Amino acid sequence: MGSVCLVPGGHKKVLEAMLHYQKYASERTRFQTLINDLDRSTGRYRDEVSLKT
Repeated sequence: MGSVCLVPGGHKKVLEAMLHYQKYASERTRFQTLINDLDRSTGRYRDEVSLKT
């Protein structure tokens, strides 16, 4: 998502995509699923601090 924000109009496209996903997944807020996944202390990426950063 970060790299898409670097192209002209990319920031708007990312926000639109996340808004679309918010409605699709019935999230209360944008990025809810992403933040929940990064916050998990178990699973495959639990020790990947650089990935979470």
